[in-house]
Amino acid sequence: MQELSIKISCRIRSLLSVILLAVGLLACEAEESCVSLSTNRLRPGFFMLNERGEAVAGAYNFEEVRAIGSDSIFYRINLGELQDGQEVNAFGIQGLDLSLNPKSDSTIFVFGYGALSDTLAVKYERAFRMISPDCGLEIMYSGLEVYRHTFDSVQVLNEKLEVAATSVDIAIYSDNPCETFSTNQLESGFFNLEEGELVPARVAFEEISTVETDSVFTIGPDGGLPLLLNPLGNRTTFIFEGSRENDTDTLQLTYTRTGSILSPECGLDIRYSQLEIAKSTFDSVSILNTELKSTEGLDVQIFK
Repeated sequence: MQELSIKISCRIRSLLSVILLAVGLLACEAEESCVSLSTNRLRPGFFMLNERGEAVAGAYNFEEVRAIGSDSIFYRINLGELQDGQEVNAFGIQGLDLSLNPKSDSTIFVFGYGALSDTLAVKYERAFRMISPDCGLEIMYSGLEVYRHTFDSVQVLNEKLEVAATSVDIAIYSDNPCETFSTNQLESGFFNLEEGELVPARVAFEEISTVETDSVFTIGPDGGLPLLLNPLGNRTTFIFEGSRENDTDTLQLTYTRTGSILSPECGLDIRYSQLEIAKSTFDSVSILNTELKSTEGLDVQIFK
């Protein structure tokens, strides 16, 4: 009787093993059969046209990339007034995954930078495919087409979006030159008042440096002195060391740095404005331009 019980128990265990194996195989088969071939992922690539008209990979700069009609935000950074000591590096996007609206035959993407933006509007065809009775339906995206954009030029490389695709779906080109008028270079000069008239002063220093950086400056042959504001802070202290002992003057300036995207192709631009004198040991200092621009002339007059 005990032997019969042992045989029945072994048969039950064998039967359970077969059942578990079959269930496992069915589960694996179901899992393997639930493979989606299509995707709503749209991958743009950014390219620049060089002087020979050849397309080379470039990095575009945006503050925000989003889709109209949805709450989808694909990329966002915070720029604006920078705090003292805050560093903002140049950055750019070469590859960016966007998503087509699965409930519509078109999607409009907005690439924002500052108060400006570029638009990329695409349309496409949607078709349903049954993956399997257990896995349900998937949406196939094909016939991709750009029907409106504000970039220099675009080119659709993949009209059909597939999971296995690894290349760029849409190429975006630009041939815009990069030009900025903002600068951290402060044009200064020394002057004297002679009989009520302003005349350039001949001055000499052993060294002109800053407390915040390791920059050293030299007076030009015309008497002009280009100084550089600290790009990582909102104040710069200049030290003017004379040839005689205890002959040192100080000029400390404060300012506001505001970051913005100059253009998608050219990247970050920092504007220096609200220039003020925080401390000075010179006889007098006059600020002529409170915002620094490369197109302006003299920014600061120093009287010694």
